[in-house]
Amino acid sequence: MVPQDVPSFAVQLELSTTQENRRELVQTLVSFRQRVLDSGGVCEVLESLSRPNAFLWLQWWRSEDQLEEELRAVGFLSLLGAIEVLGELENASVVERHGCRTLDNVIEGLTGAPIGSHAQ
Repeated sequence: MVPQDVPSFAVQLELSTTQENRRELVQTLVSFRQRVLDSGGVCEVLESLSRPNAFLWLQWWRSEDQLEEELRAVGFLSLLGAIEVLGELENASVVERHGCRTLDNVIEGLTGAPIGSHAQ
Protein backbone atom coordinates (compact mmCIF):
# COMPACT_ATOMS: atom_id res chain seq x y z
CA MET A 1 0.00 0.00 0.00
CA VAL A 2 1.27 3.47 -0.95
CA PRO A 3 1.19 6.18 1.76
CA GLN A 4 -1.44 8.90 1.27
CA ASP A 5 1.13 11.71 1.14
CA VAL A 6 2.85 10.33 -1.97
CA PRO A 7 1.59 12.04 -5.14
CA SER A 8 0.13 9.67 -7.70
CA PHE A 9 -0.15 11.89 -10.77
CA ALA A 10 2.29 14.29 -12.44
CA VAL A 11 2.16 16.62 -15.41
CA GLN A 12 5.42 16.61 -17.31
CA LEU A 13 6.03 19.46 -19.75
CA GLU A 14 9.14 19.37 -21.91
CA LEU A 15 9.81 22.78 -23.39
CA SER A 16 12.48 24.82 -25.06
CA THR A 17 13.10 28.43 -25.99
CA THR A 18 15.52 30.63 -27.86
CA GLN A 19 18.45 32.36 -26.20
CA GLU A 20 16.60 35.65 -26.71
CA ASN A 21 13.55 34.47 -24.73
CA ARG A 22 15.44 32.41 -22.15
CA ARG A 23 15.52 34.98 -19.34
CA GLU A 24 11.81 35.80 -19.60
CA LEU A 25 10.82 32.13 -19.80
CA VAL A 26 12.92 31.25 -16.76
CA GLN A 27 11.34 34.14 -14.80
CA THR A 28 7.89 32.94 -15.87
CA LEU A 29 8.55 29.32 -14.85
CA VAL A 30 9.98 30.40 -11.49
CA SER A 31 6.95 32.63 -10.87
CA PHE A 32 4.42 29.91 -11.74
CA ARG A 33 6.35 27.36 -9.67
CA GLN A 34 6.22 29.68 -6.66
CA ARG A 35 2.44 30.01 -7.05
CA VAL A 36 2.14 26.21 -7.00
CA LEU A 37 4.34 25.95 -3.89
CA ASP A 38 2.47 28.78 -2.13
CA SER A 39 -0.80 26.90 -2.66
CA GLY A 40 0.66 23.73 -1.09
CA GLY A 41 1.47 22.01 -4.37
CA VAL A 42 4.52 20.07 -5.42
CA CYS A 43 6.43 21.32 -8.45
CA GLU A 44 9.94 21.28 -9.91
CA VAL A 45 11.51 23.04 -12.88
CA LEU A 46 14.64 21.39 -14.25
CA GLU A 47 17.04 22.61 -16.90
CA SER A 48 18.68 20.23 -19.34
CA LEU A 49 22.42 19.85 -18.98
CA SER A 50 22.78 18.54 -22.52
CA ARG A 51 20.47 20.90 -24.44
CA PRO A 52 20.75 24.65 -24.11
CA ASN A 53 17.47 26.42 -23.30
CA ALA A 54 15.54 23.19 -22.69
CA PHE A 55 13.48 22.72 -19.53
CA LEU A 56 11.25 20.19 -17.77
CA TRP A 57 8.23 21.23 -15.68
CA LEU A 58 7.00 18.57 -13.23
CA GLN A 59 3.92 19.10 -11.09
CA TRP A 60 2.38 16.42 -8.88
CA TRP A 61 -1.07 15.71 -7.39
CA ARG A 62 -2.39 13.12 -4.98
CA SER A 63 -5.59 12.40 -6.88
CA GLU A 64 -6.91 12.47 -10.42
CA ASP A 65 -9.62 14.91 -9.29
CA GLN A 66 -6.96 17.41 -8.12
CA LEU A 67 -5.08 16.97 -11.39
CA GLU A 68 -8.20 17.56 -13.49
CA GLU A 69 -9.13 20.63 -11.43
CA GLU A 70 -5.67 22.11 -12.00
CA LEU A 71 -5.75 21.41 -15.75
CA ARG A 72 -8.94 23.49 -15.96
CA ALA A 73 -7.53 26.31 -13.82
CA VAL A 74 -6.72 29.69 -15.31
CA GLY A 75 -3.22 29.58 -13.81
CA PHE A 76 -2.26 26.38 -15.60
CA LEU A 77 -3.77 27.54 -18.87
CA SER A 78 -1.84 30.81 -18.46
CA LEU A 79 1.37 28.82 -18.00
CA LEU A 80 0.68 26.97 -21.26
CA GLY A 81 0.02 30.30 -22.99
CA ALA A 82 3.28 31.77 -21.69
CA ILE A 83 5.19 28.73 -22.92
CA GLU A 84 3.56 29.10 -26.34
CA VAL A 85 4.57 32.78 -26.56
CA LEU A 86 8.12 32.41 -25.18
CA GLY A 87 9.10 29.00 -26.48
CA GLU A 88 7.86 25.66 -27.68
CA LEU A 89 6.03 22.93 -25.82
CA GLU A 90 7.79 19.84 -27.17
CA ASN A 91 5.99 17.19 -25.16
CA ALA A 92 3.25 17.15 -22.55
CA SER A 93 2.15 14.09 -20.65
CA VAL A 94 0.39 12.95 -17.51
CA VAL A 95 2.48 10.41 -15.66
CA GLU A 96 0.66 8.03 -13.34
CA ARG A 97 1.95 5.28 -11.15
CA HIS A 98 0.57 2.81 -13.66
CA GLY A 99 1.51 4.47 -16.94
CA CYS A 100 1.52 7.62 -18.99
CA ARG A 101 -1.04 9.54 -21.08
CA THR A 102 -0.51 12.55 -23.29
CA LEU A 103 -1.71 15.81 -21.77
CA ASP A 104 -3.58 16.49 -25.01
CA ASN A 105 -5.70 13.37 -24.43
CA VAL A 106 -6.44 14.33 -20.83
CA ILE A 107 -7.38 17.95 -21.66
CA GLU A 108 -9.42 16.90 -24.66
CA GLY A 109 -11.25 14.41 -22.44
CA LEU A 110 -12.05 17.18 -19.95
CA THR A 111 -12.97 19.93 -22.37
CA GLY A 112 -13.55 18.38 -25.78
CA ALA A 113 -10.82 20.58 -27.31
CA PRO A 114 -7.09 19.99 -27.85
CA ILE A 115 -4.45 21.62 -25.65
CA GLY A 116 -3.42 24.41 -28.04
CA SER A 117 -6.93 25.84 -28.21
CA HIS A 118 -6.85 26.78 -24.49
CA ALA A 119 -3.60 28.72 -24.39
CA GLN A 120 -4.96 31.94 -25.89
